[in-house]
Amino acid sequence: MLMPVIRNLIIAGMLIASGDALSRGKKNLAPPRVFDDKESLTFTKELDFYHIQGAQDVNGNHIGDNTLYANMTLDYAMGNGWDFQLMSLNIPYAGGGAQNYNADTYINISKTVSISSKWKGVLGTQNGTVFSGKSEWHNADYGMFIYQPTDAFNFHAGSYFVDKTLATTTNTVGYTGGFAYHTPTFGVEADYFSGHNNLSGANINFFYGDYYMGLIVPGRDSGNEFAGTIGMRKDLSSLLKYFK
Repeated sequence: MLMPVIRNLIIAGMLIASGDALSRGKKNLAPPRVFDDKESLTFTKELDFYHIQGAQDVNGNHIGDNTLYANMTLDYAMGNGWDFQLMSLNIPYAGGGAQNYNADTYINISKTVSISSKWKGVLGTQNGTVFSGKSEWHNADYGMFIYQPTDAFNFHAGSYFVDKTLATTTNTVGYTGGFAYHTPTFGVEADYFSGHNNLSGANINFFYGDYYMGLIVPGRDSGNEFAGTIGMRKDLSSLLKYFK
């Protein structure tokens, strides 16, 4: 009974949008995770579906209305506040034209420090390049405060800097905020990035166990598109013992 409902919600979320913007990108900056003082290894695979009416390439040729991309992230948290992520984003599965970057790959390094029992601060930097298309160096830096009243919930807010090659406009400073809530079976994550650039917009995901579904909402004048998301986040921490 539950699975048909979930399936219909996913399909509805994936088919709500249309557009024809030329400059597009999303999922380019990883939001902070719920801080955990335990060492962990996590793998995430996500599919993003875009429906863009009359999409065209730079030569004006029609390239199909539907596009499916994959995002993959490997996250290693040391348990002492240091967190390392290797991300490969916007990997084309089918169609084209929804993103201006394909197979953009980044290393994201952050350090979380405790200010008090409920407040934390995080500084991070994300750098990489595009392996399909024009290879330019992409840089984003961020700093945030995290309010974490319980192990399951945090609220985070701060600012970010992104260079012109990633923003596709100019060097940009903006603000970001969001929250994350997780129980063993259910979770919600939401994040917002301000501005009118390649990063701006919001995303929200609802988790059930290892799986989630959600929606990407573009920022105004960002050139981005609505997208439906489905994904899986798998805890691989048991593998760490083989590297010691």
